Amino acid sequence: MPKPYPEKFRQDVVRVARNHDPGVTWIERTYHRRRRQAALGQLTLVEYETVMTTPALQAA
Repeated sequence: MPKPYPEKFRQDVVRVARNHDPGVTWIERTYHRRRRQAALGQLTLVEYETVMTTPALQAA
């Protein structure tokens, strides 16, 4: 079983998430959403969400 992350690290992650750190926000909005993901068949997150959302909406 993997070792849990140290308590200090977990606290830092929670603090950054709650404070909406500008660097993290930029990465989430710009870099990750536009970066092609190998696990998603080289689609960006936006493209993948579009492909996956459309069939779900048609089924509803």
